[in-house]
Amino acid sequence: MNKIEFVKNYFLKFAKKDISSLEEMFHTNITLRDWEIYAEGILEVIEANKKIFSSCDSILVKPLNIWENSNHIIAELEILINGKEQLKVIDLFEFKNDKIISIKAFKG
Repeated sequence: MNKIEFVKNYFLKFAKKDISSLEEMFHTNITLRDWEIYAEGILEVIEANKKIFSSCDSILVKPLNIWENSNHIIAELEILINGKEQLKVIDLFEFKNDKIISIKAFKG
């Protein structure tokens, strides 16, 4: 699976709140940073995702554009929370050994 397909699959698993599948996609030393969260290491990142998931009933992730550059993917997204709150987000993914080692999310 190429990195773009991998990230599209990540978005599907994220929208389904599928923690175990996300964990398999993460490198042990993953970091997650957005406008509210910083988590370091797979256990902290999993806990951060659980908090996100418990804070809403539904998440819909719609990739608008995806760009690839060696070990990085940039994705422009529309995220719909609970069917009404819309977020515009840019995600920057970094990979190591075919796993996600870094996710940086920016509101926009």
